[in-house]
Amino acid sequence: MLFINVSNHPSHLWEEDQVKAARELVSGGGIVDVPFPRIPPTATEFEWGTYEWERTLPLPSACVIHLMGEAGYSFHAVTALLKRGYRVVHSTTERIVEEKEGKKVSQFRFVRFRDYKIPAHSSLIGESAGKIRAVSAIKFLVDEFDLGLKETKELVDVVIEHHLEGYRLRAIQALRRGLGVSIIKAKEVYDKILDL
Repeated sequence: MLFINVSNHPSHLWEEDQVKAARELVSGGGIVDVPFPRIPPTATEFEWGTYEWERTLPLPSACVIHLMGEAGYSFHAVTALLKRGYRVVHSTTERIVEEKEGKKVSQFRFVRFRDYKIPAHSSLIGESAGKIRAVSAIKFLVDEFDLGLKETKELVDVVIEHHLEGYRLRAIQALRRGLGVSIIKAKEVYDKILDL
């Protein structure tokens, strides 16, 4: 089993206790460093696809992924990885501030690794909940828009995939195209599907 460190802090610079804790999480396995992608501050969420290493990096099924970096992208990546069934962790530290020659100097000491978890109230809580929502959405769209079952199922699959990946606007645009309605009506339909 591997511990994959996706951060700007390579493991060879870690304190001994952090290396030991990482190895314990993977039953003594190795640590692989992957630099966290550089996310320009001007990038939009639609540009994140350029940086989606988690889709292209061949991740072994038996691994723990340590992900630390730019907050917005980290949320996006963690959500995608958890949805794919990976264990994803982040490190916690204690900040120690000392005053040296009239200046405050901060030092961070590793405390532990903590798992990322999807909140129980989230719409991402599980496959069975997702299937129930998909069936409800299909029934609603067939009844409301007189669409065929096959095309409705395909549309709902696309909308739910965009939603789970955090691409709300893409989900709404897919509804607009699939239903042939205005963007305002598509947003109303999207909100209705989420409330089902």
